[in-house]
Amino acid sequence: MSRDLDSPLTKRERAAIDEWLATNKSFHAMRDHPMHVTAMLGGMWGFRPSLDPAMSLSLHNKIHNKNLVQKYPGINDQAFLTNEVWPHAKSSIIVHDSFICQMRYGTDTQPFSMQRPLPDATNCYIGCVRPCCLDGKLPFGECPKACRPKNHQDWIYC
Repeated sequence: MSRDLDSPLTKRERAAIDEWLATNKSFHAMRDHPMHVTAMLGGMWGFRPSLDPAMSLSLHNKIHNKNLVQKYPGINDQAFLTNEVWPHAKSSIIVHDSFICQMRYGTDTQPFSMQRPLPDATNCYIGCVRPCCLDGKLPFGECPKACRPKNHQDWIYC
């Protein structure tokens, strides 16, 4: 798992991870904000090496390849993931997505199974910087109907 340490763990994130772990998919990614418009976010993805040892070795070699890593200076982790990991991950991935589920990155997405806390109670989303779970309104409004669970089209804050 790769996650940002300045982001709080939430029950919603845990539920998404548990759903992934119940599958035979090697990779997991989450997008939980309208600005999460990339295939994989640096702090919101995971990989299960035991399901694909060859991919595990390949990822290890890429991460430790100084020449390759130098092509992605600074905070270009998303570019590294998009170019070096996503092409392999997309064939065995679960992607939870609450806003850009209609954008295609070569794989289907699924909604989060747990509703976001009501907007008057929190402005927290997966990947936010602490202390995001303070009082306040969600700054981005309703999620698209296409990104809501089929059995919960009433979840406007999915």
